[in-house]
Amino acid sequence: MSSPFLATTDDRGVATLTLNRPDRHNAFDETLIAELTSALRRLGDDAGFRAVVLATTGRSFSAGADLDWMRRMATHSFNANLADAADAVLNAIPQGAAGARADAKHLVLLRDGRPVDAALAEETGRRIAPRRVSDEGREGITAFLDKRPPGCAKIERDGHVPQNPHSQPR
Repeated sequence: MSSPFLATTDDRGVATLTLNRPDRHNAFDETLIAELTSALRRLGDDAGFRAVVLATTGRSFSAGADLDWMRRMATHSFNANLADAADAVLNAIPQGAAGARADAKHLVLLRDGRPVDAALAEETGRRIAPRRVSDEGREGITAFLDKRPPGCAKIERDGHVPQNPHSQPR
């Protein structure tokens, strides 16, 4: 099995980070996320690097999240999701159900002006994990995997939005 991630550097201070999962359309799973995050942190700590190029192998740049990884995480416990979410780097706020959107807004406020450090990662994980294991979160993942609209549309029409106990900014 080849490495899901390749890193090269040149004498100009340019690092090329290559996603190498062409059979999975370079979809992100826990291994690829961990390796990419580690490489970016190393580069961020090294003043000798001037630029980073993100490249891929295969015909697709990236399919996004690996569906098998998403399926596995949807069946894991709160603590397993907490550990996984604490290690994740938030790159974008996905559109989702009302509760998830509200939590995403609170995460943006939580990050504002704070350094990205272990404490922020842990707090982010504490806020993401309950949403992942909620009925709304599991329904959203299942609907996505089944390629159908999520049942949360009915929740939003009825005006009931499940609350995440960690959704209020501190």
